[in-house]
Amino acid sequence: MGNGEELQCNQVCMDVSVYIQKHNFMVDFHVLPIRGADVVLGVQWLKSLGPVLTDYTSLTMKFIYGGKLIELTGDRDMTIDQISPSQLRHLMDTSNTSIYFHIQMEPHTTTSLPLAHPIPTFQNLLAKYSSLFQPLMTLPPS
Repeated sequence: MGNGEELQCNQVCMDVSVYIQKHNFMVDFHVLPIRGADVVLGVQWLKSLGPVLTDYTSLTMKFIYGGKLIELTGDRDMTIDQISPSQLRHLMDTSNTSIYFHIQMEPHTTTSLPLAHPIPTFQNLLAKYSSLFQPLMTLPPS
């Protein structure tokens, strides 16, 4: 596995027909106890293709398969969905690390957010606990 772990494979499904972008491939599936993906076409499959020209700028890979030039194109229209901290915690707790995320650092600003609220009771609570709404200067505890 990518993390250095080894998995036991007790079953192989030979010559499974896989249809990708109008092209049919015959692939041996190794049944593994993993979560997060139904099928992983890994290094074993890539090695079976021979030389592969991969262009990460255009998200394409080209190779000869069955005597024909095949070009597979990555999905450019993927949108990045934000996840909540509880969803991230669930991913980490279930070891479902194949679905991770993109982190973007926002520039540090010195302006604080307004803490005004039209309801006086809420305004009093916001003022009482204003320290909770200040930007963090250090990492939170583990």
